[in-house]
Amino acid sequence: MAGSRLICQVGFGQVVLGGKSPADLPPIRFYISISGAHLRDKGIKDVNYSGDPMEVPTLHFNGANDMLKEPSLEFLQFWKDPTELHHPSGHAVPRLDEEASSNVEAFLKRFTSPQPALVELLGAVAEK
Repeated sequence: MAGSRLICQVGFGQVVLGGKSPADLPPIRFYISISGAHLRDKGIKDVNYSGDPMEVPTLHFNGANDMLKEPSLEFLQFWKDPTELHHPSGHAVPRLDEEASSNVEAFLKRFTSPQPALVELLGAVAEK
């Protein structure tokens, strides 16, 4: 959409955004991966996953019975400080228990809370 800002990408499996590499996309604030894995094509993998781990905050859902569990776990190496959430299901969007829901909520709150400068500005306006 013209004029919109991408703040998050949610990936289930190997999401491909119109054949674009991460370098082609606008910066995102966080990434959520559900049973995600790196692209297996060596040419694509070398271009997209070379160098230092990506510094975008990430939340990774990995299923204990996922047929692609190992590639999902290997995918973690491409991210700096990935947050992992394990569930007992397979290659699926998991149904979250209360603890997992709390962990997801805590992760998302990092990106929805007001920025300090905005809080300061709103406080100054309220005092007038």
